[in-house]
Amino acid sequence: MATNADIIRGLYNAFATGDVPAVLGAFDDNISWTEAEGFMYGGTYVGPSAVLEGVFARLGSEWEGMTVSPETIIDGGDGHVVALGTYSGKYK
Repeated sequence: MATNADIIRGLYNAFATGDVPAVLGAFDDNISWTEAEGFMYGGTYVGPSAVLEGVFARLGSEWEGMTVSPETIIDGGDGHVVALGTYSGKYK
């Protein structure tokens, strides 16, 4: 049985290969996605559509060579997972 950390790791891999439908399909209808305060997309997005429109679509259309590299994935139990890593790209 896959752990929550395994699932998140798989989602990052799917995103890296451009399989956004697989990523969105794994999201709960009430997902709460928070981008860091101070980042241009900073804030919390609730629901897969909000994440797609507020984060993924903007990353795809406003950035060149955008990559996201999780370095550490922490399974905190009770469905809480934290991914720490880096992202890079060139803003158009």
